[in-house]
Amino acid sequence: MALLLLLAVMVIGVNWFFHHRIVPLIRMVESILGVVRRGREGDFTGRVQCDHCEGGLAEIAANLNRLMDHLRENLGKISDDVAKLIHYNVDDHTNQLSSVTEVVEALVEVSQFKQQIEEDLTKREVYQRISQVLETRFGLQRFSIYEVSASQNRMHPMVLDGAAAETGCRWCRHEVQYQAELCRAQRTGHMVDGVTAPAICNQFVNAQGERSDLRYMCIPVIHSGSVGNVVQLVVEHDHGIMFQLLRPFIEVYLRESASVIESKRLMEKLRESALRDALTGLHNRRFLEEFAPTAVAASERKGQTLAVLMMDLDHFKMVNDTYGHQAGDTVLKSLSQTLQTQVRAADLVVRYGGEEFLVVLQCETPGQGAKIAEKVRAAVEDLTIPISGGVLKKTISIGWAEFPNDAPDFWEAVQCADAALYRAKESGRNRVVHCSQGEEGEESEAAPASGAKPAVSAKESGGGSYCATGSNDDAETVKTKVEALSKASTH
Repeated sequence: MALLLLLAVMVIGVNWFFHHRIVPLIRMVESILGVVRRGREGDFTGRVQCDHCEGGLAEIAANLNRLMDHLRENLGKISDDVAKLIHYNVDDHTNQLSSVTEVVEALVEVSQFKQQIEEDLTKREVYQRISQVLETRFGLQRFSIYEVSASQNRMHPMVLDGAAAETGCRWCRHEVQYQAELCRAQRTGHMVDGVTAPAICNQFVNAQGERSDLRYMCIPVIHSGSVGNVVQLVVEHDHGIMFQLLRPFIEVYLRESASVIESKRLMEKLRESALRDALTGLHNRRFLEEFAPTAVAASERKGQTLAVLMMDLDHFKMVNDTYGHQAGDTVLKSLSQTLQTQVRAADLVVRYGGEEFLVVLQCETPGQGAKIAEKVRAAVEDLTIPISGGVLKKTISIGWAEFPNDAPDFWEAVQCADAALYRAKESGRNRVVHCSQGEEGEESEAAPASGAKPAVSAKESGGGSYCATGSNDDAETVKTKVEALSKASTH
């Protein structure tokens, strides 16, 4: 009897211990596993249920619940910050932890990308890096990157389908290059979604006519308040939704590159202005110093010669003294335009100093420089330059030399051409003299241009003439100006 009583007591004790100790422990372990499993999936709303827990079990449950609250609160803040930074909202139904981790990793890549482009030398290198990101990071094969020049109303293609643009547009009408306002993204500063609305922009051109399923997205990139670039993405219609989701990440790269591109554009503009003459727009002597080694190397590689034409306006000082510096500036501008029209785009025209100009010609055959020099001399002699109250006609003297036939060094050829110019001046002006010609020269003084009726002959006015055209000056005023020219030439 006593044994049965003892056994009953033991059963009751074990049952009580199981229900009050083991069962709560099992339930808490199951609850913990469920919370951890949900947390691993990015859901931090789960809580450990331990209503009858005491002591250490209750403390474990409370600490784990506090950890879930902390993760949920801080990941929520991170998600909000990410949304503000990249304009991308993390879906509450997705794995929040994985999504935030992926976004943070993407931002780290963007930071590394920006460091790389900041260290690049030119804007073209930056454009190529953006191209690489679009290809490797986002799997794009068809896209265009345009650079907007608002002052010129131009859009310049910089990259086409991953390669540096050497031709015009590929996925847009060519007119947008010369009329930037035709581009909707450039004009409005808003993204143009041709995936959901294919007809929204009438400038899109399907370069692959056999592919009727191609759509587009055009993303404007803002530089200091205005559109500085337009990036056009061309995708298959089936992939359009995916790229709409990727667009915020693409825009992060574009926004980070905007300030770098703008800075490099400004530096190139400043450098260009330092290498150009402000009055005429021609390159200056400093540019020639940088250009010479390249020109020499190219001529040696091609087996060609370089003709150096040194030229100087005859009696230019009289124009400033008689008509003022504004008229002198007009003459220099007209001359620079004439010089550029008489040579090829591959040749170099430089304002060497004052009224002195230098032209470097790439010649396939020796002696070609003489023909171009005479062509320039005749064009200048025929040139009529409008000034206030009349027109001016000027002449030019040219000395020329050939590298390497006349001098083994380019700068020696420049000196030879300069010496030939001095002899052209000394022997009567308005002529072309080669560096090998003696003091007397082999060229005769050029005849006045046909049809010209100068008020004063070239010799009387020192190579310049003045004719009143539609002016309020009377005959006496014109006569006074002519006499002033004659007196100046005698000095």
